[in-house]
Amino acid sequence: MLEKSPSTALLLLDFIPAVVPAFGGSPDLLQKVQHLANEARISGVPTIFTRTAFRPGSPEVTKSNRLIHQVAHNYPFGEGDLSSEICPELKPSSDDIVVTKRRVSAFFGTDLEIVLRSMHINALVLAGVCTSGVVLSTVRDAADRDYQVTVLVDGCADVHEEDHQYLMNRIIPMHATLSTVDDWLTTLASAAAQPRA
Repeated sequence: MLEKSPSTALLLLDFIPAVVPAFGGSPDLLQKVQHLANEARISGVPTIFTRTAFRPGSPEVTKSNRLIHQVAHNYPFGEGDLSSEICPELKPSSDDIVVTKRRVSAFFGTDLEIVLRSMHINALVLAGVCTSGVVLSTVRDAADRDYQVTVLVDGCADVHEEDHQYLMNRIIPMHATLSTVDDWLTTLASAAAQPRA
């Protein structure tokens, strides 16, 4: 039997308790993303979560990186803390992959690209918190690595709604296709209904 070679993965960025409420996420967003992840799994789309976490004593954090230094000292991101685990509403399945990162982009310093290349992934569908942080950094990084990128506008949130809107209207479309959760799921269902050659 030939090995299945999926081309698209769902990338769910930093849906962890230390981030979601502090950076603009909400219970409604988590419910929407839970539905998204469940439908992706049913359709056979690999689901990959990222989480931000630091070792005890935060040896990965340096004062020269102002954002990471501020975040690490203002929010609980301990590697073993529940606050840095995936939100319980989105509990990953045994087939899902969880990538731990130490910087903003999901690619920098992680094994994400090894995972994607090994699974023959060339297209990414992204949702995450927050838009001006992990979403923007990962979108740009993925585009520079020649992935086809789709961003689910209503699957993302930012502490400042005006920043979210500006980035979605002006910046992110330069690197990615925009969609909504429902529209992408409709496309996914249509593709699944097509007869196989």
